[in-house]
Amino acid sequence: MRILLVNKFLYPAGGAETVFFNEWRWLEAAGHEVIPFGMAHPGNVSSPYSRFWVSQIDYRHPTPSQLVNLVWSSEAAEKLARLMAETRPHVAHLHNVYHQLSPSILSTLRKAKVPAVMTLHDYKLICPNYRLFTQGQPCQRCVHSHAWHAVRHRCLKDSLAASGLAAVETTLHRRLRSYDSLARLIAPSYFVQEQ
Repeated sequence: MRILLVNKFLYPAGGAETVFFNEWRWLEAAGHEVIPFGMAHPGNVSSPYSRFWVSQIDYRHPTPSQLVNLVWSSEAAEKLARLMAETRPHVAHLHNVYHQLSPSILSTLRKAKVPAVMTLHDYKLICPNYRLFTQGQPCQRCVHSHAWHAVRHRCLKDSLAASGLAAVETTLHRRLRSYDSLARLIAPSYFVQEQ
């Protein structure tokens, strides 16, 4: 089976990448072909598919066009479409795709009729700051309400601008139902599943 394995970072950046690389090894050991897709970076693993990877973005000092890509990356959608045209994957497994890749890739997968599953490594789909935690305490204000609580409480980096951008992103993706085309969500705990 040809499996498209997607994560924004293709180098060991954290826990999600540990899971990503372990899965890659396990799939290949079981005889599957793995097709990686993510963001270009000097620390990335080598791959014959690296020409399809999205341009490196550093969100510490973003340009206006990079801020648009944070919400919807046309580059990611276009490069993924080209990669899939060449490799014809049977299924896609997504890990962390926010910002550098964005949910734009989900519409590309849907158009190509490639079923996609996503592992939830955090609470990003329901919480603008990923954590369900703000101002030193657990928080679920945005879970069943609007995302603008993030602005009022400056939930992201204690910054009005960063929190506002995160609230816009969350609101837009909820309205567009950006993640609805996923065939399955994989929750690593019962708590994540319940949320």
